Amino acid sequence: MCAKPFCYSGKLLVSLKDDRRNVAVEIARVKSLSHPGPWLADTRADGKVFEFDKTSKLKGIGAKSEEKLSKHGITTIKALRDLSPEKSKQISDAAREVRISDSKLTKFRNLAQHAEPGDPPEKIDYRKFDNPYKERYGDQWQERIRATSQMSPYVCVTKMIEHIVAESALMFKGTKYEDSWVFYHDALSLMTAKETVAWMKEKGFHERWLLPVMGLHSDDPDLKAYLDTIPGNGPENMPWDLSLNKDTHEDTNRHVVLTHELADDDPKKFDLSTPKRGSWAYERVLQICPCSKRIKQDVLKVFDSMEKVRKAGGILVEGLGKNYGRRYENVKITQPRGGYRPQRMAWDDYGDGKRVMHDDAKATIAVKLEQSLLRLAGKNRSS
Repeated sequence: MCAKPFCYSGKLLVSLKDDRRNVAVEIARVKSLSHPGPWLADTRADGKVFEFDKTSKLKGIGAKSEEKLSKHGITTIKALRDLSPEKSKQISDAAREVRISDSKLTKFRNLAQHAEPGDPPEKIDYRKFDNPYKERYGDQWQERIRATSQMSPYVCVTKMIEHIVAESALMFKGTKYEDSWVFYHDALSLMTAKETVAWMKEKGFHERWLLPVMGLHSDDPDLKAYLDTIPGNGPENMPWDLSLNKDTHEDTNRHVVLTHELADDDPKKFDLSTPKRGSWAYERVLQICPCSKRIKQDVLKVFDSMEKVRKAGGILVEGLGKNYGRRYENVKITQPRGGYRPQRMAWDDYGDGKRVMHDDAKATIAVKLEQSLLRLAGKNRSS
């Protein structure tokens, strides 16, 4: 099974604290607008007009007709509707610059008959509310505020956590682990922040996070700060960091080469030239890579790494993954050169199931061969 990846290409992942601050800043910006724009809303139903609306509210009365009616003392729909025959004749017989034909007047008066009684409803100025977005958009206010130019460059870490939980629940649905599954993630500071942890507990997500159990660290005062927390950046404990990311990067680059001949706007092309194109390339490669064999291999390698770390007393062990943090600088050891080097597969060896190719790339093999033959034929003619 393949879980849907969480894509935030072109965006900055921020903490829940920063996200809440960004929301507050955007709300304050709207509340301080000097020109209301869309935040001053007319609440009347579409097409509804009222007796004391301006005449221009009627369909067919533009600025010029409104000005002519105004010069005859008719400024509201009610006054137009109640126009006497004598007044109508006076308007239709008036000087050219203020004249309105009898047929037009009849049309306008007929439209005015459908006006609702009384004054039109007052417009709502959403800027005056504590949260203009919530008042204007209701349950959709968070989606609306995050789509603004001020908020769209960011994505909150809670969105990633919600994605992890939803996709994990989907993968284990119908299995014996449907109610007991857990997910693993290293100690990303955005996730271990107290605001995020409190939010996860409130949502019931924190209990799904695989954390130290059986009172680990509880008997050592020096390690009290690590109680109920997980290790930091340790690629040896994370298959993706250890090897599988590299597999995916290499396979994506290979697909980029294979589809190089396709036009830039061809949806089958694998292209890393922009964040959007890169996301589309990786989303497709992740459907086939890494393969099940490699996933199982690296997951099992994690347990081997954990045992080696345990035997070493919990310190960083050289050779269990590429780690470039401060602890690595203190323990790094120069590895001896030489030794056995296994033969690598040829870059184009897609036979016997050794390498998997996405369907979008398979169709381009013939294109590449055709382009190569054309180039070769051109060289032969010139020589």
